[in-house]
Amino acid sequence: MHINKKKAPLFFDFLRVRRNISMVLTIVIFITYYGIMICVGFFPDFLGIRIGDSSVSLGIIFGLSFIVLSIILTGVYTYIANTFFDRELKEALDQMKQNHLIDDKGLIIDEVRRKDVKATT
Repeated sequence: MHINKKKAPLFFDFLRVRRNISMVLTIVIFITYYGIMICVGFFPDFLGIRIGDSSVSLGIIFGLSFIVLSIILTGVYTYIANTFFDRELKEALDQMKQNHLIDDKGLIIDEVRRKDVKATT
């Protein structure tokens, strides 16, 4: 089934924003992860530098920082999904129902059924 972008602009705006936010967060994680892996491969001496007199090295700090960053970005995405995405998706689905593109169950209405729905409302 195909839905016309002109009949459901809120839905397609929602999909675009969600995709863009997901891509930004994914790129941040990839750059961070592969940056650490490049350092492990090409600069192991740098990651082996100890911090002060402790046995903690820069590699441990970078590794833990990556884990913390991953947890924080997961929280950011969850917060955005629970506040913004849920509200925007509801508005988009309401618009699609008003335009007779989906039924009350959220199923796409085909062209034949759409004419019947419009005739009865």
